Amino acid sequence: MEPVQPSPDMALTVSMLLLALLVGVGVIILLIKGNKTTRWVLSIFGIILLVLLGLRFTAHIVHAPASGTRIQANQQLPSPAVTPPVWMPGIARQFAADTYPSMMAAAKGLARQLRLTIPDVIAHESNPPPLQVIGNVERPMLNEIAQFLRDSNICHQVKVIEDKVLTSHQDQTTQPPTLSVNVTIKGSATIEGRPPYTARHGTIKMSVLVPGGTKTETASFCEKPWIDNFAEFTNRNPQAVWILARSQNSCTTPNQAAQEALQDAVQQLRSRFRITLKGKGDVTTNTEDLHAVNMITDRFAQSFQGSASPIWREALLVDASLAKLKQLARHRDRQMLADQQAKKSDRHTWLRRIASLAAMLVLICVVYFFLDVATKGYYTWALRIAMIILLSLGVFLLLFMS
Repeated sequence: MEPVQPSPDMALTVSMLLLALLVGVGVIILLIKGNKTTRWVLSIFGIILLVLLGLRFTAHIVHAPASGTRIQANQQLPSPAVTPPVWMPGIARQFAADTYPSMMAAAKGLARQLRLTIPDVIAHESNPPPLQVIGNVERPMLNEIAQFLRDSNICHQVKVIEDKVLTSHQDQTTQPPTLSVNVTIKGSATIEGRPPYTARHGTIKMSVLVPGGTKTETASFCEKPWIDNFAEFTNRNPQAVWILARSQNSCTTPNQAAQEALQDAVQQLRSRFRITLKGKGDVTTNTEDLHAVNMITDRFAQSFQGSASPIWREALLVDASLAKLKQLARHRDRQMLADQQAKKSDRHTWLRRIASLAAMLVLICVVYFFLDVATKGYYTWALRIAMIILLSLGVFLLLFMS
């Protein structure tokens, strides 16, 4: 790293402090002719003025580093091995969600909600036939739903019927126990990832149909392949660098879940990458940076109906590629430059104020001595009291009212 050069702003600030010191000393010297009580009062006033100016300007001493940008990245760490408790599979098995990250996840969630209805339907038969699985989706998905029913011990006898959708007017008196899956695609959106991917969203309705009754459950879904299997998603394009950030606790509001996910993203960025601006040290990433350079590629918010109140959780897909890190460094560099310019302008303003204060002190002292000589000392105490009041008022206006 290059050595830090002295900043002109720092020299300006030191000059301002020296000027304040000279003004304070000048006040004490100019008022040395007074009697003992007067000298004590005015000396204390000068010391207080000096302390106020010193404290005020010490906060503005800033070491401005040299210009230029250089980025260093530490070794990239793998996806976090520890899954937050709220993202454990048991949560999805126990509670019903308002939305799911894929069509298949929604189908499994609805099947779990129907897990009591399906065995009851088949138990009413003396010689129960296999549960039929039909729907308007592809055969592989119907097969996966059927296998899920078997593996979850929801129903052991399952038969997939190809190319068949149960209509609302179909006679159910002779219809064997059937699980109907109907999916409605409402739209799709292209996510600008690397590579881009299309995310469909819609609703899925699953119904258990038996003679004399129907049990139906509905859920929405929005396809987020990085949620279901993050490792597979990242392996599709090894050149891309992704961070999966998630809320860490069972949140009671969507805003709390969003903030926790942002904080997790920031923590992972800080631990995996070290970004250094040449001459300015390490960059400390914050949540505002993620939005400023569009590092959040996608997000997924989900709520579960808990026993007492809804449980919220949120996940973020963060683009941590080298291009984004460079963009982040340039953004922070611009921020630092803007802060330095603002501080420089502030110091110039204070230089004008201290010059005004010094001129006011000199003018008041000259007027005091002129009047004191003109009145031959008859109004010395009155003039001194008036001078102290004027000095105090001037200091107050310049330091605290501007």
